[in-house]
Amino acid sequence: MVVAAGTARLQHASGDSDRRYRPGEVFLGTYPGLPFTCTWSPGATTTCVLDPAMLARIAAPAPAWRPAPIRFTSLDPHPPAAAAHWRHTYSYVTGLLANPEAAGSPLLITTAAHLLATATLTTFPNTALTDPTIEDRHDASPATLRRAIAYIDDNAAHAITVADIAAAAHVSIRTIQLAFRRHRDTTPMAYLDRVRLQHATTP
Repeated sequence: MVVAAGTARLQHASGDSDRRYRPGEVFLGTYPGLPFTCTWSPGATTTCVLDPAMLARIAAPAPAWRPAPIRFTSLDPHPPAAAAHWRHTYSYVTGLLANPEAAGSPLLITTAAHLLATATLTTFPNTALTDPTIEDRHDASPATLRRAIAYIDDNAAHAITVADIAAAAHVSIRTIQLAFRRHRDTTPMAYLDRVRLQHATTP
């Protein structure tokens, strides 16, 4: 569960984390399986509940992702500026779903949930992705990104995976993940979801 403090101030504790959050800050509600306490001053907060199984499915297509269940290692965004990315993604998705026609589309709802889950994985530290190698860092170039984006733009209507995108760009899956993070501050699947959402809402 992701909590976004709107106009309220919160005191939150879970596991070894115990801190106060100001209006506008974003944090995870709890470590899986651990209790938490939260008190807040009068004001608005937003909660976004995500299915852990969805987080696992997003990670599964990439061999570079660890096979163990995903575990978040901090309740706070890292770097702190990543919170803005999550908030922008949430605003984008809720804006789309405010349209009654869009809200009635199962495909759009699923894609929107996928986009939020991907944003959560890239915002909060977790055990999903191993560190890139020297070769990965070298190959994660703007040229690699351009090849991947061209493939995504041409094939967004099809069931493609991270492995397909990496193969089209002639690099490893870990490299394509790094290229999108380095040059677009996102992930391949998040970019794919955004393209699909744009196509779904374009007359």
